[in-house]
Parts: sequence; structure tokens; C-alpha cells
Amino acid sequence: MMHPSNEFYLGLRKTTAFDYALEDLWALPHSIISVQYFYIEWLFPVDHASKWNKTVPTLHGDDLLFFQSNLEIQQKFLTSFDKIMHHFGIERIGNQVFATDALKARDYWLKEVGHQEKKISRIMRSLAWCGQLDLAKNLQSLALRLIVQKGHLKPNTLYIWQHLLDDLQGDLGENARPVHLMTP
Repeated sequence: MMHPSNEFYLGLRKTTAFDYALEDLWALPHSIISVQYFYIEWLFPVDHASKWNKTVPTLHGDDLLFFQSNLEIQQKFLTSFDKIMHHFGIERIGNQVFATDALKARDYWLKEVGHQEKKISRIMRSLAWCGQLDLAKNLQSLALRLIVQKGHLKPNTLYIWQHLLDDLQGDLGENARPVHLMTP
């Protein structure tokens, strides 16, 4: 039996909430991306369950290796990144990420609604966990600059983002364990 995240990215299943296919999530309007969270866990799988939704599958072992090494999944994973990050004013060229002209012209980056910072955290973590470590590091670097320049810094966000990938810099295999960050 194939892992639900792998099935989802291969078009063999839909989300448990609202019965969405991958392409449906790519087409979500900005108003939904901004305030909802249900899509993020399917588009960006990680190594541990959310404290808010313990039913979303996590990737480990052979299932994670399949996700990391399957070219179709990786291509769709990057498309998911591009679609969602467009909402946040970020574009990608290869493994590099940049603020769009529209974001550069605004005086803010993230809105104080819909857990925007948590979404960015999840995306960073997922990229690193699912085979896109360089892209995750580049997003981390850009996000740290943007949150200081244009953000509404919530307590602990800067610290969390600075250390979000620390435990994933080396081995991303079965022995990798998440670090649940607390403030110093």
C-alpha cells in the first residue's frame, strides 16, 4: 500500500478534508490560501503531526525516500511551492527565491491573519524534509530578511525560523528526528 502523501501527489487520492485533488489545491483563490490551513498539510508533508491536526499523514522511511526520489512527485512538489509562494509574493528560479516586484512595492509581507508565519515554517520544513534542502535554506534566508524588513514579528518567529532547519542539515533519512523549538 502506498503512503497517502505519495498517492496524493501521483493523483491517486484526494484530501480527506473537502475531497480536493492536487490540481484543485493549486487553483485555490488567494482568499482561501490567506486564511485557511487545510491545504498546507497535503501540499507540504513533514516529519511530525501538527498539534492542530493529528490525522494528516507524516512521511518517514521508505515512503519518504519514494517522495524524495520520484521525479513526478518532486516536479509537482515544486509546482505546489511555486503556486503557494506566489500568494506570499515570492517567486522561484531553480533553487533561488526572490521577492516579486509587487512584494517589493508593499510595506508588509505577511498579514496577521490565517497563521501566515506558521505556513511559511511548514513550507520550509517540508522542503528540507522532502528532498529540497537547498531551496529550504534559500527560503529561510529570504524569509528572515523579509520578516525583519516587512513583517509583523510575532514572539519567537525570528528564533524559530533561524533554527527551523538545524536538525535537518545532515541526515534526512529514517534516523532524523524533529526538534520542537522553544524560545531560548
